[in-house]
Amino acid sequence: MDNKKAETIANPLGQGAYDALRLAAEDFMWVFGDISLNAFKVKDAMHFRDVLLRGPSNRKKYPDLTPEAVLSGDAGFGKGMSATTVGERLLYVSQIFEYGVRFEYISKNPFKGITVQRDTPTMPDYTQEDLERIFKSPLFVSGSSYWKRSARQSHF
Repeated sequence: MDNKKAETIANPLGQGAYDALRLAAEDFMWVFGDISLNAFKVKDAMHFRDVLLRGPSNRKKYPDLTPEAVLSGDAGFGKGMSATTVGERLLYVSQIFEYGVRFEYISKNPFKGITVQRDTPTMPDYTQEDLERIFKSPLFVSGSSYWKRSARQSHF
């Protein structure tokens, strides 16, 4: 058996998924430490999400940081973890709990249905001047070469 096949058998997730799962598990242990999974509730899953959303994107730069300091706002580390990253971490921790449910270690997955609103870039509002400049452009002026061409291609 070649090395690549042996690695796939030993780690069927692939390196990227394995690393992501490891990071999610490390974050979980950072927030909760040694906790009984049977005692874990939905409110705990929401607490985990909230700590990650307010926490730093690279926690290793802050080895003395505690989840309590993150939630209190006293940490002072700048921009927090992105909603996309938090969503991925929630997904991986949820998969760990699904494993526990499937093999009857726990009765339900408290992470099921816990989501995070994704970051959506916002565009600034157009000013009156912006709108006038846009609608006075040749694309919108009746009789311009752009206008005639688009009118010919119209399906109406």
